[in-house]
Amino acid sequence: MSAEANPPVEQEPIVVNQPPNGQKPTSHSGGAALEMRSQSFSGPLPPPELLGRYESMCPGSADRIITLAEREAEHRRSIEHAVVAAEVQQGQRDSREAQRGQYCALAITLSAIAAGAYTALSGHEIAGSIIGVGGIGSIVTTFLIGRGAKEPVPPPPSPPTQPKNNRRKK
Repeated sequence: MSAEANPPVEQEPIVVNQPPNGQKPTSHSGGAALEMRSQSFSGPLPPPELLGRYESMCPGSADRIITLAEREAEHRRSIEHAVVAAEVQQGQRDSREAQRGQYCALAITLSAIAAGAYTALSGHEIAGSIIGVGGIGSIVTTFLIGRGAKEPVPPPPSPPTQPKNNRRKK
């Protein structure tokens, strides 16, 4: 689009209930003045001006508010420390469990190979092959299935919501 197609629009302020001759509105002139202020802050401590007003209204309150904020911060840090420590311990337990599983898988695989070799050397080559390959195959399958289950699967995207009748009328 060009600048000529959309020229800038000048806006004029709108004055509601303005008293005549530029006088200030009073309750007798029919106009009303309303002033509304809102103040907010984030964090454990109020701004210094507000903290000073608390102190002037109730001596010692500023110190109590600061002490409360310090205790809350220390509590939050101790909770975060406990959560991190628990996550580290859980990771160590998971690692030990995985290691034990790998040792068991090694023992099962070596046993299957030994049993298959013994059976094959005893004159039953087909049975020995089935025992050896079956033992190794079951362990490989377990590892592949277990590894696939640990990978996070993203949720399928939700279909966009459309009106039921989306045909265009001609």
